[in-house]
Amino acid sequence: MMVLFVLRFVLIALFFIGLWVPPLVTLTSPIEEVSTVERRQLAPMPAIDAGDLASFPAAFEAFYNDHFGLRAPLVERFNLLQVSLLGTSTSDRVIVGADGWLFQNHPMHVRDMRNLWPFSEDELRHWANILSAKYQWCRDHGIVYAFVLTPSKHLIYPEKLPAAFQPVNPDSRADQLVDYLGRHTEVPIIDLRPSLLRKKELLRPYHKTDTHWNEYGGFVGYYDIVQYLKEHLSDIHIIRMNHTHFAMVEGPSGDLAAALNLQNRIIEEKPVPTKVELSCITNSTIAGEDGPAARNQQWFSTQCEGRDNRLLMFRDSYSLALMPYLSESFAYAYYVPHSPVKLEDFKRIATEQKPDVIIEQRTTRWLRTPEG
Repeated sequence: MMVLFVLRFVLIALFFIGLWVPPLVTLTSPIEEVSTVERRQLAPMPAIDAGDLASFPAAFEAFYNDHFGLRAPLVERFNLLQVSLLGTSTSDRVIVGADGWLFQNHPMHVRDMRNLWPFSEDELRHWANILSAKYQWCRDHGIVYAFVLTPSKHLIYPEKLPAAFQPVNPDSRADQLVDYLGRHTEVPIIDLRPSLLRKKELLRPYHKTDTHWNEYGGFVGYYDIVQYLKEHLSDIHIIRMNHTHFAMVEGPSGDLAAALNLQNRIIEEKPVPTKVELSCITNSTIAGEDGPAARNQQWFSTQCEGRDNRLLMFRDSYSLALMPYLSESFAYAYYVPHSPVKLEDFKRIATEQKPDVIIEQRTTRWLRTPEG
């Protein structure tokens, strides 16, 4: 009887603790304006307006929903339960795949995943005309040109996608573009898909919890690029590595885990190069705060002693894993965080930078137009 009484008392105590702890934490915690976990503006404390009392309850409810005590850890644990046990996403920005793989969820990206977004003949012709004009301009000015296609990770790991996101048509936009350019132009296309598909059997080239490839994937892409450039620049410096020169190191999870509010709960192993020092990009002067996030938005240059040739690269965020390697191969490299660019901007920037090589790099999920 005593045991039953104690058990009831404990349950009642836990109920009242659960009932009152969140309000007490709310009252004693500072009011935050922005959630660093959810990356959004939180609802502010509403002012009491005697002339508009009807709107106060809804505004206060929105405020309390965003600020009640212990909200962040409770939401985090709920999301972890949904993802790890049920395989269900708690964000409309994230697709939960097999074996802990996360993919970006966006209407246009899903159409791309399922091959439901084909190019029209006019669109392909426009791509061919613009890229051919850039290639011909480079040839006329003695510049080596290449259009580099970096694949979104669903093209390299389709087996990790849920069944509802598998392709329903055989050809992707990337397939269409590479085929059309190959048949109708002389534009050099460096399609990184074949190498990444082969090399993924040796070491994982993509992050499981981020939209991008990792440092090993970046190296695979770099090696394909410099092998092509070597045909035109016999003196180009090439970093010699393979998958055995990378070590798997635990690190924070990526942007997709952050979208699920799980960046503090999920740890991901990532390949890190161990046999080479990539110092030319880190030793360069970059305006403002350094680091991958800052670099992604900046126009900046790098210099490397003992190297030859100048590089101009028009790029997107996938190049963050490429730039440390490419910077080691050029005396001077200038990185523009836009790709592709309009023909007139292409010519103007190239005239200013006087490169020996121009690379336009584009990720397959962003193959909108050849002019950005």
